[in-house]
Amino acid sequence: MSVIKTVLFENYLSLQDAARDRGWLRWRPLRKLSGSMYRRLRCGEELTMTCRGLAWTLDADDPYFTRSLVIEGTHEPYETEYFLGLLLPGMTVVDVGAHVGWYTLLAAQRVGPAGRVIAFEPEPANYARLERNVAASGYRHVITVPKAVAERTRALTLFRDPGNSGGHSIADCGNTRPAFTVEAVALDEYFGPEPPPVHVIKIDVEGAECLAWRGMQRVLQRNPDLVLMMEFSPQALSQAGSSPEELWRMYCDAGFKPFRLHGETQRLLPVEFDELLHLCERGDRHTNLFLSRHQEPQP
Repeated sequence: MSVIKTVLFENYLSLQDAARDRGWLRWRPLRKLSGSMYRRLRCGEELTMTCRGLAWTLDADDPYFTRSLVIEGTHEPYETEYFLGLLLPGMTVVDVGAHVGWYTLLAAQRVGPAGRVIAFEPEPANYARLERNVAASGYRHVITVPKAVAERTRALTLFRDPGNSGGHSIADCGNTRPAFTVEAVALDEYFGPEPPPVHVIKIDVEGAECLAWRGMQRVLQRNPDLVLMMEFSPQALSQAGSSPEELWRMYCDAGFKPFRLHGETQRLLPVEFDELLHLCERGDRHTNLFLSRHQEPQP
């Protein structure tokens, strides 16, 4: 039975590739049907696929990132395109909370061999897939670091999200999630007293954003033109022991202006704190912000 299911799943993945190429999955009913088939047919611990010219090894049981790549052929499409539009050959990009390398590898494509991408990912299974995906890409200008990013070098307890390989957090959310210990480092300690130019930083750390921000003060000061893309989740921040107000003050005290991305027009819009809270309350409980000390960062 398992052999039959494996063959069916492989055929399903081939059909998915053809359907995406022909644009059929733009139709919502077909996407829903495809998602239902994926849930029923997926098997094994890992699957491999090609997306955006790159070979990926993925967690077959992940219902978010893997499902997004299989069915949509992309992940966070609006944010991805705007993020990539900020990058130029030769730039240095830091990916904090790299997961299996979506932003890492697409950034590496864009900045080219004259640039550099540094990816931090503390969870062992995610890190192993990140390394495999980087190795498969052949990119030698990507540096992977098996650590979390926090306010200083120390051991950090994370709580595993069994339903989302990208949802591991410093908060157990009262759900008795399995705990594991990882090494953490501050970006200021990683780069040393004379940090190099850093052009773009992406941070997605499930509520630990305040910890990461405290540990990157020298990087922020030495890079006045730095642009950041950061997840903003009031719920995750509160569960992790900080608050959305605290993170917002950190942005403002460092001279950054927060912008939210209007996906359909691919425009960044200035956003105020109360407006941001309202958007998170009525939407997905989180959003991605772009931060700049200047006017709207242009791709």
